[in-house]
Amino acid sequence: MDEVEVIDLLLHRYGSIDYILEMGYEGGVEQILKAYEKETEQKQWDLYLMRYQHMTKNDFVPFSEFMQKPAQKASASTKTKEEILEDAEMILASFRKAG
Repeated sequence: MDEVEVIDLLLHRYGSIDYILEMGYEGGVEQILKAYEKETEQKQWDLYLMRYQHMTKNDFVPFSEFMQKPAQKASASTKTKEEILEDAEMILASFRKAG
């Protein structure tokens, strides 16, 4: 996710990101990750609802099972914790410049 996507995600989800800017880097990263997780859950729910319309008694899958099935293989990040925190620092710095 690039800087613009992070800003969009946070503004879309929370309306204001001032409180995140006042957090430490790790707290800010946790908020960004949680917002991303919730956004992903919402997208999964929307997809489930579209598929639910076409489910029959024979192929019904509860949402809890649907969420456990991987959509596709995700590649693991090769960044170190320090690199991730540096990225977060740059993102937060850009928020401060914009605000």
